[in-house]
Amino acid sequence: IYSESLSARDRVVRPIEAARAKNAGTEKEELIYCLIDSGANRDYISTELADRLDLERQYGEVSLKTATEVSKGVRPMVSMALESIDNSYSIIIGDILVGDFPSNEGSQAPAKQDWSRYPHLKDIEFTDIESKVEMIISSGHAEATTSWERPRRGKRGEPIGSVTAFGWTVEGRAGLKVGRDACV
Repeated sequence: IYSESLSARDRVVRPIEAARAKNAGTEKEELIYCLIDSGANRDYISTELADRLDLERQYGEVSLKTATEVSKGVRPMVSMALESIDNSYSIIIGDILVGDFPSNEGSQAPAKQDWSRYPHLKDIEFTDIESKVEMIISSGHAEATTSWERPRRGKRGEPIGSVTAFGWTVEGRAGLKVGRDACV
């Protein structure tokens, strides 16, 4: 039996992908990073991204449930295309929630991190763009965001690399937190 604990001192890497967000009507587009959230049942983009792409807002009654609260209200939603950088995958997504985006602290794209201490991740070429995380991709897109190949695993407790429709990503534990994020 394998038993291990996860603590607040562990640095958890969340799966982040590079993608092309596109206004299907105007062809206006932008490269962004997306956080894959298998616990989310709705897609979500930042107000800033919706503004930059000139996405037309529709408004509807939405109930939002988090681990600690439920809120109900009229919220803005948009539709847009989301594509892989290499143009091998594309989807039109409707009813994407728009709002102030959660902090990007701790949400660093794989291309912005050093994976050299993990031999199983060393030769992976992650897509590197100049952007921040501006979208949450929900579990409704599991077909695109679940690994398309056998995941790359190292030792127990090390991050796992996987390739999805959008390219390579990493998730899991990656050592202990350091600096201001460290827990004492």
